[in-house]
Amino acid sequence: MPYSHYFIILYIITIFFSTKVANAQVDSTNKVSNLSLSLEDVKLDTLLDKNKFTIKVNVATKTSVDLENTPGSVTVITRNQLQSMNLRTLRQVLNVYVPSLDVLPTNFQYGSPNDNSIYARGNISDFAQQVLILFNGTTKFNESTFGSAMPAMEFTLDNIERVEVSTTPTTVYGANAITVINIVTHEQFLDGAEANVNYGISPRSLDHIFQNQRYSISWGNTLNKVHVGASLQFYKDEGQFHNLKGYNGNYKFDENSLKDGTQNAVNLTLHLKDIAEKFEAGVWYKNISKDPFLNGFTTSQSNDLFEIGGQQFLTYFKFNGKKLNFNMGGLFSEYNVSIDRNSIPKAYGNRNYDLFAELSFIRKVTFAGVHELATGFRIEREGQQASYVNEWKSSGFVPVNNPEFVPNESRNVFSAYMEDNWRFTKNTYFLLGARADYFLGFKDSRTLAFNPRASIVKHFGKNIILKAIYARAFRAASIYELYGVGYKYLKGNSNIKPEVVTSIELNTIYRNDNLSLSVTPFLQIFESPIQFVVPEGDTSMVAVAINSSPRRVFGVEINTRFFLNDERSSYFFINGSYLIPNEKNEFIMIPRTYIGGGANFVVGKWNYNITAYYRGERLIPQNLVQNQKFGGYHFVGSFSLGYQANSFFNIYTLIENISLERHAIPLMQDGYSYPLRSPVINFGIKVTPF
Repeated sequence: MPYSHYFIILYIITIFFSTKVANAQVDSTNKVSNLSLSLEDVKLDTLLDKNKFTIKVNVATKTSVDLENTPGSVTVITRNQLQSMNLRTLRQVLNVYVPSLDVLPTNFQYGSPNDNSIYARGNISDFAQQVLILFNGTTKFNESTFGSAMPAMEFTLDNIERVEVSTTPTTVYGANAITVINIVTHEQFLDGAEANVNYGISPRSLDHIFQNQRYSISWGNTLNKVHVGASLQFYKDEGQFHNLKGYNGNYKFDENSLKDGTQNAVNLTLHLKDIAEKFEAGVWYKNISKDPFLNGFTTSQSNDLFEIGGQQFLTYFKFNGKKLNFNMGGLFSEYNVSIDRNSIPKAYGNRNYDLFAELSFIRKVTFAGVHELATGFRIEREGQQASYVNEWKSSGFVPVNNPEFVPNESRNVFSAYMEDNWRFTKNTYFLLGARADYFLGFKDSRTLAFNPRASIVKHFGKNIILKAIYARAFRAASIYELYGVGYKYLKGNSNIKPEVVTSIELNTIYRNDNLSLSVTPFLQIFESPIQFVVPEGDTSMVAVAINSSPRRVFGVEINTRFFLNDERSSYFFINGSYLIPNEKNEFIMIPRTYIGGGANFVVGKWNYNITAYYRGERLIPQNLVQNQKFGGYHFVGSFSLGYQANSFFNIYTLIENISLERHAIPLMQDGYSYPLRSPVINFGIKVTPF
């Protein structure tokens, strides 16, 4: 272990046991909730719009920190911004607001409609992603069990209070926290009820005039000093024709059946929280069925026999005591694919689970400034519960012998972390922390990961902030990468090591009453990336998981926003980034240039919003001859017009997917691509009856 790691551990232990402790125990009446804002606090969107930079976020640390003092590059998308845009998917929002993120409706391997596949700062893995998605700061959506099969499929935006995104690795959250997205739900802040109805029309709709329909209702109230909130959303999309030559992935069956719709998606959330913040509990359930858009595999995409989807159930409980905080929860997920293989319908599926319990202690210490020291221990058990492969016979689906994609194995994860948020002076903040994770299981695999993080934030007067950050994070190998056997051309390898990312960045922020501007140069070193590669001389063409050579990406991110009025409801914004890899051959499928931006104007009762994003040219491997034509840029925009009739009634129209030409995402199989959609006109109504 490097000496710097020992130094960090020794430093934190010294602070922790310092004899100069004043008010060591945090006053429970003033204690900041570990992972969410208090109901007593002012609404978050008000904090952003009126008090500018006092917004608190949880995505970068284990305690709530002012956005301006977060250790790294953090983007916050508030409910006001989401409501003004009226966009339908999280993918569209992230592409517009977050530099260096490439968020796609598919992955690069088979065109599987995961919605969303998220690649950050030039990093790409073959089978899993280095992205951790949190639900209200706790339970994660995507697991390393089976390669993040359903990270955020069609997550309905109507019930989101804010989205926090850290493109800087967040060591303290452990595995997959190379990029962290925290989705905070709205029902926990709601006193009353809200309802939303949306219909979308497209000339490319298959069977009906309405291409999509979305319904949502949210409710919240305080009962006997406990706030209760709930939401329910339903979403359906008929899909669009993709029968244009050159944009249908060389689909060799009935082109008019090729569609990319969502047969149905149901989303349910429940939330309970004590006003004094002694306890909090949450539930999230998702069930979805999508058209299987797996290029060339299915004879008829519109046949109800073929679909891709599944369900996820997440729950958590947090108790905040006088000295200790306790957090526990679980994730249960099922992933199903029904497709046509060589004119024989087959159904594949697997069920995974993740259970965890976490004990944490947060105390304030006075020693050369003020420290907020967080210490925690976590025990986790994750694994594949079951898998199956069924084959269609005359009477229906019949189980196939030896159906496992991977063995139905589990592993235990033991974690410990320490983190010190240190306010050295009024204008200087330090963060020092580290986390150790020990993975034991999945047959005989063992992995020990130790990752430190350090940052300094310095304020120069009222207008300039300088941040310097060093962070390491990792992604543990998924069970498929270790022991996968279920796909014909992919095979696991029990000897592969975790992927590790080291990030060094410098963030300069300038702000005044009307303008905020940040510039962030960074260097990201991607060690031991896992790839599936055919061994040299192997005539079977079976790709085996290996750790490939390290990759380095240097980049610069720019984020700016200019406000036109004191209410900060009218503004321009633009963000962008440019990435420079050390080796072109290692930087495939990912664009170098990212631009997002738009404007919002409020005139009386009218709200005008326009947003767009640009992704530059993608480097396509030379062996993908036909796919070279799909490697160019793509530009996609949207326009929304809303009218606030009164305090509880709002109507809007949205034109999304505006582009001057057709675009498609190239896949890793030559001739196959995933077409992006053409424009859709949406009409919606938002009602707040009380």
